[in-house]
Amino acid sequence: MNGPELRTDMVLVYVFRRAHETGEVSLLQVRRTREPFAGTWQTVAGSIERGERAVAAAARELREEIALDVRTPACLGFWRLDRVRPFYMPAFKGSARDAVILAPSFAAEAAPSWSARLNDEHDASRWVGASEVRASFMWPGQVEAIGEVLGWLAEATPARAHLRIDPGSIEVAPGEPGASGADARVDRD
Repeated sequence: MNGPELRTDMVLVYVFRRAHETGEVSLLQVRRTREPFAGTWQTVAGSIERGERAVAAAARELREEIALDVRTPACLGFWRLDRVRPFYMPAFKGSARDAVILAPSFAAEAAPSWSARLNDEHDASRWVGASEVRASFMWPGQVEAIGEVLGWLAEATPARAHLRIDPGSIEVAPGEPGASGADARVDRD
């Protein structure tokens, strides 16, 4: 095959919250400890495992990387983003091959008092105000996706209800928390 490899085995998740007093929206960034991009501030991202659906991978990555479970009161909502934004990486996960990545993207609203508990993939987290997005996120595609989050999901729009994902509808892989259905679930909306 000539040209870059096309990959669809990655998800991105944009976590946002609203301030109690003002309702101002801020977005979570985590600082990576591993390559690619060790030391940079990123959104939650990860690989889709064999046999896993993108939505389940997004929910799993939230649990694993920052301890936010979409089935608990700490998560006020979980949505898919409408657009998939392709991006190019000259070397992905140590591969010598070029790759164009098509990563399904999602958004999760965290409760105002929630704070991230990081796994070893990250060494710090921070909240970035909506006015600081362009200066804080390094990729144009991330800035575009955040525009979608702020413009369509953080506000009451016709699309918001249709893009919302019912956490109870996410198929969880055997052995994952919640696979038995015994975990508590909170219905919202």
